[in-house]
Amino acid sequence: MAPRFYRKLAVLAKIETVYGTDPTPTGAANAIQMTNATVNPLEGEQVSRDLMLPYLGMQGVILTGTYVKIDGEVEIAGAGAAGDAPAYGPLLRACGLAETITVGTDVQYDPVSSGFEAVTLYFNHDGVNHIALGSRGNVSFSLVPKQIPHYKF
Repeated sequence: MAPRFYRKLAVLAKIETVYGTDPTPTGAANAIQMTNATVNPLEGEQVSRDLMLPYLGMQGVILTGTYVKIDGEVEIAGAGAAGDAPAYGPLLRACGLAETITVGTDVQYDPVSSGFEAVTLYFNHDGVNHIALGSRGNVSFSLVPKQIPHYKF
């Protein structure tokens, strides 16, 4: 098998109108420029069966609460024009922030306590596609002096 080149990746994100339904993001409209992006297609908790067996060896486990984990960083920057939402806006919305657009003026993101939105994420790593429906997440800020500020998802 040929090696995969980690710098050859693409991340697309689009808000779902119906939770868990793929809105089919496109590269032209929904691409997000990320750094340090990683995907783990199968995360979750394991429950050991703890069976009494007549031999030594692995009993196996049952996976519970499985999910996909995608991590990455996005530089904090505007969209370029006043009143335009940035390309990473869907990620912020999926992290429990409501987007308020004032045309020609600004875009604000405020925390919500209900009505959370979800995104569909397409993660392409050197030709291997990973699609995550109904994605929600967390965001934190990295504001280090003399470095590029960024969001961590």
